[in-house]
Amino acid sequence: MPTPTDRFALFDWLWPACEPDQASVLYLKGAEPGPGWIAGEADVQRALAAWRSGTLTCEAFDSVTQDNRPYRILAGTRLGLVPHRDGQVSRFCIDLDDHAGDGGNVRLAPAVNRFLGSKGLFFTSKSGKGLHCFYDLAQPMPVEAFIAWAKAYGFNRQGDIECFPKSEKKSQVWLPNDPNDAGGDMHVGGDFDSCVLRELPAAPSKTLSKDTLDFLRGFVTQPDRNTAMNKAAFECARRGIAEAEARTLCMRGAELCGLYAEEPGQCETTFASGFNAGVQAGEAKDEQAVRDQLVKFSYDLAKLARGQMPLPRVLSEVEAKLGEITLRIDGPRQEFNRITASELASAKYDLTYLVEGVLVKDQPAGLVGPKKSLKTSIGLDLAVSMATGGKFLGYFRVPEKRRMAVMSGESGLATIQETALRICLAAGVDLAATGLIFSDTLPHFGDAINMKAFRQFLKRDGIEVVLVDPAYLCLPGDVNAANLFDMGRMLRQVSEACQDAGATLVLAHHLKKGVADPYAPGQLEDIGWAGFQEFFRQWIMITRREPYESGSGMHRLWLSTGGSAGHSSLHGIDIYEGVHDAAGQEPRVWQVEMMKATEVFAEAEGRREQAKDTKEATRADARLRHDIGKLLDVLARYPDGETITTLTKQAGVNRERGRTAIDTLVEEGQVVACELTKGNNRRVLPGFRLARFESYGELGMAG
Repeated sequence: MPTPTDRFALFDWLWPACEPDQASVLYLKGAEPGPGWIAGEADVQRALAAWRSGTLTCEAFDSVTQDNRPYRILAGTRLGLVPHRDGQVSRFCIDLDDHAGDGGNVRLAPAVNRFLGSKGLFFTSKSGKGLHCFYDLAQPMPVEAFIAWAKAYGFNRQGDIECFPKSEKKSQVWLPNDPNDAGGDMHVGGDFDSCVLRELPAAPSKTLSKDTLDFLRGFVTQPDRNTAMNKAAFECARRGIAEAEARTLCMRGAELCGLYAEEPGQCETTFASGFNAGVQAGEAKDEQAVRDQLVKFSYDLAKLARGQMPLPRVLSEVEAKLGEITLRIDGPRQEFNRITASELASAKYDLTYLVEGVLVKDQPAGLVGPKKSLKTSIGLDLAVSMATGGKFLGYFRVPEKRRMAVMSGESGLATIQETALRICLAAGVDLAATGLIFSDTLPHFGDAINMKAFRQFLKRDGIEVVLVDPAYLCLPGDVNAANLFDMGRMLRQVSEACQDAGATLVLAHHLKKGVADPYAPGQLEDIGWAGFQEFFRQWIMITRREPYESGSGMHRLWLSTGGSAGHSSLHGIDIYEGVHDAAGQEPRVWQVEMMKATEVFAEAEGRREQAKDTKEATRADARLRHDIGKLLDVLARYPDGETITTLTKQAGVNRERGRTAIDTLVEEGQVVACELTKGNNRRVLPGFRLARFESYGELGMAG
């Protein structure tokens, strides 16, 4: 790795971690400079080349605003990169500023290094007053998880330190230009080895104030450290952070600012005092809040009773609200299951496979694939095989019939009916006799009342397996799909509802966009949105092996299965459905052919070899016909014939290829062998001539 002494070394290190088709250019927008965005790899590469050569000001780029209004970027002065690629963050930048000339937060650079546990790679800003601090994650992480971490620690809040990337979409890190006389754009510390982070510090689970976060990040100094720790512990308790987490956060903050090294005993006392005070303040406030809630609820209850809402819904609303109020007083009424080591060692815990080698009972599963990859259809095949004790996709055995429900909110009942009938016909069963339960409404994750209705739906028919399709329609419209904590909480609620009803959840979900190879077998890391990779204990992953040919009705797919129980497999599946026939003469079908992965790879290799051989044969035939044309031209000049040596020499082809061409012409009847008398000694030599010289023009003479 080169020593980071200039902007080019920094770029070479940073570029592989940035989006290849997006970049930002700083240019004059009216009276002030501002960023303009360029898109497309061609324009980005042109901008990079100009930045390298120092000619960025000479380039022009056409772009569009978010509402599709065109504009032009001229005379750019600085180039910015988007620091994430393929949905992953591996390198990021902390931006420290001194806009007011009082040092700003630049003074915090050493504290930021301590907080992150590494020595960043530092370049000065254009003015020479600010710092751009670059860091390298030893283990890349999803961009949404990185942004959630930065938000939890207060980065990018108004008046706080900026941390890039700021969003999953567009936020740029400005590349330095050549160093200037003000000391700007200069490398001033750190190197590519020192800036590596083993892992990011664990983020607090609740939103905290800037003062508390400054302490937890180690930004406070004497004489305010003890007071800051007391306040931080107090706020952690007030925000509902568990004591163990609060202690870990606060003691790390004390270590970072040097307080723990000087007064370890006092740190324990200070933390306990602040945390206990926070708990007491929270209890007093909670009690008053409960009384206020009861007063408000009494008015709401009167309105509900007089309203038009159905009585069962009214009672459900009342029960849910009283449950919330009771929870604030008593806390969660839950006992933890206690198992000794001896009991664990002697007990018998069996894994029950619902589908052999594919699906285990009581573990949430993901049916995952890109859009339009037959997720719903394959889910219906699973449902039919589960309900009838058949074979999933005609291959994986279902040991025992199970009561199964299919909840689909995307395809519509007409499509569900048509697909289910085709699958049943292929399996030789009657759809009406399967006992399957269908619903075109979906559960609402995060809605306590709806989760209760979901439980009742499952318990009513004794559902043992439920397919919910798709996941994204079950989420609230305002949820942040990038927030691991929010998504985890909602997924846990639906999992608990299924466990309570004794049902195994199969959740249809999508893969990330822009995976490196969309026609390769899917990987767990390709599953989209925060929390789902961690939530799924087993998975059925579908990807295409090759693009779908419109109008063919044939889908060539990969089927990858796996789970924490230890099962895993990879197969190729060819599914032929046919195409819609408006006249109804050729109804669609469901024909599935399952292949082992080795067979798929061997078939693909065979096709590649065949294509190679065909290409080579085509090239050889073209060469042969080219040589034949040349030889026919020469033969036309020798009606009595000539030796092969003379013919090939005058035709300009080598003797071996000439012999092949002559033999072909003889086989085709265009040329015949003859004898020639040559030289003074009248030697007889073998030769060749046109079979019918007078009809040579009809035989296709080249000329």
